[in-house]
Amino acid sequence: MHILNPADGLRLWQFFCHLSGRPSRLPGQSQMGEMVDFSFWASLEKEEARAVRFSLVYETDPQPHGSGRMFLDEPLEFSAHNIIKLAPAVVFGQRALGVTAGTQGSLWIWGTLDLPTQALTLESSDPGQLRFRFLDRTRVVFHSGRMIYLANDNSDNLLLLVNAVSQYEMEITPSFLLLSEALEKVIQSMLEHGHGGTLLWIPEGHEWSAGVKSIRYRCQPPYTGLRQAVQRLYPHGPPDFSHESNNYRADPAYEELSMRLHSIQSAIDSVGQLTAVDGATVLNEELHVLAFGIMLRAQADDAQDTARVLELGQASQPDARLSRLPERPLARLGGARHRSAAEFCVRYKESLAFVASQDGSLTIFGSGCQSGQLFAIRRAELALQ
Repeated sequence: MHILNPADGLRLWQFFCHLSGRPSRLPGQSQMGEMVDFSFWASLEKEEARAVRFSLVYETDPQPHGSGRMFLDEPLEFSAHNIIKLAPAVVFGQRALGVTAGTQGSLWIWGTLDLPTQALTLESSDPGQLRFRFLDRTRVVFHSGRMIYLANDNSDNLLLLVNAVSQYEMEITPSFLLLSEALEKVIQSMLEHGHGGTLLWIPEGHEWSAGVKSIRYRCQPPYTGLRQAVQRLYPHGPPDFSHESNNYRADPAYEELSMRLHSIQSAIDSVGQLTAVDGATVLNEELHVLAFGIMLRAQADDAQDTARVLELGQASQPDARLSRLPERPLARLGGARHRSAAEFCVRYKESLAFVASQDGSLTIFGSGCQSGQLFAIRRAELALQ
């Protein structure tokens, strides 16, 4: 039974052809549909009473370069059965099964390789849910029986998306892009520990402590371990990433950045794990940890009851202009954790709040640079890789 009808399959294939600019790097339309079908059915099964989690990487002509590639003596036919049997052989999130097309067009599993990669990747972490990544970003999510397409421009980077919504007019420098990519990794770490949490992002040197109820754990001096780890990635300064292009992640410098950030995952997790403590964690724009376990005030006198809301996954190219976003009551956006984070951003208008729920969803709060209007970006986890 096919998961996608012909029209949906064609749209999916055309989406990636447009994104890549080089269809030769991709499987054919029928092969992409086959990857979806077998991956979906494999994700519903269990292997030795455990859920099956896996990543598949498609390469047109896999080459034995690099020490992280393991080739099978005889490639295996691509099927749900073989995905299930081989999935335990790779650490989810770190390695993937390699897939390619044979001379007759049939798909085969040729071995395993390291992640991350710029190539087309299809992964499943939960039953019945699939995620396509390309150029090291999530592009399409299959959830609840439908494909959700993500924009390939505004949603390529959370801070660039915030910049488009808020009109902050941030100066997009190589250092900014480096730190914003590291910040995304911290947010991803916060989502993965499963406790939920709030990360407050504060401009360097700005006052923030007067607007909180209490501070349980203040870092004195600020913890700079993550910042130092990021600096060691490029001792002489980051390269000039080509961020102007819609496909700027195809820049080899970005591929190298992704690999280097992967090498400091322990430093990233050391900050992300702080958000598991009850209360918020404060991080400034230099990635210095100022405090954690912070209790935020709620129901402030100047609190706004509504926010302009951008919800990712509703369209392939969401209109991110603040004035065009629908206005919704804060009560519909979450509970006390969301409300207190939103009110903090109203008081400190250049700050941002990243609020993770235990179900893995992410909401970003901030205020418009010119209007001061509170905004919320919902389902922001879809923009993460």
